Amino acid sequence: MCPESTRQSRAADRARIREIQERIEQLSAEKETLQRRLDGYSFPVLTLPNEITSEIFRHFLPPYPQSPPCSGSSSPTLLAAVCRHWRNIALATPGLWCAISLDASPALVSSWLDRSGRKLLSLRSDNWLLGESAESVPSRLGLFLPSMERWEHIQLRLPASAGALTKFFRPMPMVLHMELDIHDLPQDAHFSPANVPSLRSAALWEFDGHINLLPWSQLTALALITATPEECTRVLPQATNLVACALVLTGTVPEAQAVITLPRVKRLTLTHYDFTEEPAPIGFLSFFATPVIQRLRIAERLLEDNNTLQVFVEKHESLDELCIMGRSNQVISSLLFPGIQVSREQNLEELVDDRTRSFMKQLRAFVEEPLLH
Repeated sequence: MCPESTRQSRAADRARIREIQERIEQLSAEKETLQRRLDGYSFPVLTLPNEITSEIFRHFLPPYPQSPPCSGSSSPTLLAAVCRHWRNIALATPGLWCAISLDASPALVSSWLDRSGRKLLSLRSDNWLLGESAESVPSRLGLFLPSMERWEHIQLRLPASAGALTKFFRPMPMVLHMELDIHDLPQDAHFSPANVPSLRSAALWEFDGHINLLPWSQLTALALITATPEECTRVLPQATNLVACALVLTGTVPEAQAVITLPRVKRLTLTHYDFTEEPAPIGFLSFFATPVIQRLRIAERLLEDNNTLQVFVEKHESLDELCIMGRSNQVISSLLFPGIQVSREQNLEELVDDRTRSFMKQLRAFVEEPLLH
């Protein structure tokens, strides 16, 4: 029931409306003042010069040549999704996009290649070393073959098809390091010194005795994975400038094994590829002459007896660090090797136990560590 309307009540209602309107105007003015204050505020990080922000972005990513994930944490795509200002900076910073995982979709690989501008490239893959079908690899190679002049670090499984190989063995003037799965590669396939003048480091899987594959004398670091003593004996004498060498071996030592002289090697790793039925080349260490060696890592199973190491140490006075890899609980007495730092590490088979992507990552880390450090 509505109250009775009188002159006095109507006047009171009009007065109340004026009060409310005045309050609305006051609140609106206060709102505009607060909004102007907010609009004039800039987050401190957004006031940094674009060059500084770009440098911060680069430190957010894994160190080059490691490739960041395609999305999520540690990915440049995360930076580009924060705000428009950051997206513009990220897309205008080629260094964020030059370490590319080839396991991403072709569209994503293509977009990262475009964003990398003229920067040198690191192209890496985990899946391609797991046996991706030969039919799909050549089509993917077509995505980044046009950028070969910018390749600096590459990690690829080479396709066995002749057409794809013809395109691959072309000049790569800037490549410093290559990791290749070369299983079933034709024996006449090779990289000439003119094609890879900057090459200094290589890791080769399924080596298969490709004696002329690389200009060995250019290399300062080399890893051969699943190589036999015979293959090592044919290749290593040509690699006269090696400073670091890692051999994941298979097969036995020949009766007429020759001495392998590595005149500049300072870091040597010898272990056994324990994921096949092939025997271990026990005693292979005895055939190495490394006059300036400083660090030796060797799998315990490759040692003939307790005297093997002592004989090697006596011949190499420069040795100052010795690491034995294996499960044995036997304590290595430093008294046997005075002046040498002696330690134990897990061996390869203790780190990985299957052929998953994790297997490949851990095996790669196992091989790269002695090459780089």
